[in-house]
Amino acid sequence: MDKTIEMIEAKLIDDGFDGLYVPGECACAVGDLAPCGEFEETGDYINGCEGGYKHIDPKNAHNFCVSAKKEPPNEQEWQNYRD
Repeated sequence: MDKTIEMIEAKLIDDGFDGLYVPGECACAVGDLAPCGEFEETGDYINGCEGGYKHIDPKNAHNFCVSAKKEPPNEQEWQNYRD
């Protein structure tokens, strides 16, 4: 694993987060940050992303989102992530 990714993961964990996200665009979780392999050091983390909390989709355990809220999305919000 790239040292930058290791440092970002450690910072996320220290900050109490589970992953990174860009609202309405993408998300990735600790253990699989920047799965596209592309990252640029910007802001507090990478790629202009924000730290957030991982939530597993109750209708499909293979899907997840990362958001600013500690509470999982409600059904209507999940629909937005699924589309």
